[in-house]
Amino acid sequence: MDLAEHAAWNGSPFVSGIPSRVQALHRAGTAWFESVARGEINLPASSPPASRTAEDDAARFSGDVRKLTGDELDGL
Repeated sequence: MDLAEHAAWNGSPFVSGIPSRVQALHRAGTAWFESVARGEINLPASSPPASRTAEDDAARFSGDVRKLTGDELDGL
């Protein structure tokens, strides 16, 4: 929200400057994101990653095994 507030102030044609409080919050928020990007801060996750090894650059999705396949639905 702090970054969004900064963007709102920055994009407003009705103000001449961004308040120092908003500038400080923006700097702190940006620094936090940079720390996450450098791996200095670990974000909590609801479940651990399946693997830390990258397969390739393609996106992956795996779901449950299909229970209703085309063969099972044949004749309906």
